[in-house]
Amino acid sequence: SWGMGGFLDGKTYSEKWSDFLKKGQPRFYPKPGSPTFHINYLELFAGYWFLLLWGESLRGHTIVCHTDNTATEGMLKNMWGTSTFVPLLKEILVLLVKYDISLSPQRITTKDNLLSDCLSRGAMEEYQDAVQNWSNVSLMDKDLEDWQLIAPEVEDLDQEFGPFDIDACADELGTNAHFGKSWNKKTDCRKQQWGGWNVYCNGPFSELLSILMHAVACKKAHPVGTSALFIVPCWTTEEFYKYAMSLPTVFKVVRRWKKGSHLFTAPVP
Repeated sequence: SWGMGGFLDGKTYSEKWSDFLKKGQPRFYPKPGSPTFHINYLELFAGYWFLLLWGESLRGHTIVCHTDNTATEGMLKNMWGTSTFVPLLKEILVLLVKYDISLSPQRITTKDNLLSDCLSRGAMEEYQDAVQNWSNVSLMDKDLEDWQLIAPEVEDLDQEFGPFDIDACADELGTNAHFGKSWNKKTDCRKQQWGGWNVYCNGPFSELLSILMHAVACKKAHPVGTSALFIVPCWTTEEFYKYAMSLPTVFKVVRRWKKGSHLFTAPVP
């Protein structure tokens, strides 16, 4: 293994193991010739390193952490591993608590993990090409399904307007869903029947109009026992807002938050 690399919205790290290990380090740092130099340990250590470097800037957020290592994904999800990994997992937990970060690890393929993979191999020319392609995709296109209402707000809404049966817009693995059942981009809530369900929906704002229209159609088809709660930004010039406000017998504003309230797991532009 050449080294480790990480990428966060244009910020990077790329550490060569041979240089990195020359530095004075705590006992839980990886050491050549020991079990801590196994690939799974090194992959997990890369997770520790990004929290150490970027934890302060991520304070108070839920972080979707992508990794192409299945063992790392499992250990970060469960905060559990064999005795070799326990000291490192404790250090990761300390950083999560220190910065009030919730971690949502997700497995991706090495092909999709190109930016961090290039950095971990020191392949800087390849990285420059990859980051140029990344820059050409808008942040909204990258994170349409990652931004969720923070858990305390959802729990409060569920207590007042629930119990909710399903989260209409989660990621494909359901890792950021607030409820046991969820739909995602592939299953598409707009293709599902909402009849008889109490649906919670914090949908991608770019798709919110079509989601609202589908919900109305489902309500008309099954008027009894069908309900939903939507998170809708007060963007008065947007079509989804105009549509919701044009149907006062269907949609009722049940809660408003002040501008600047901390509501989401990532900043809304």
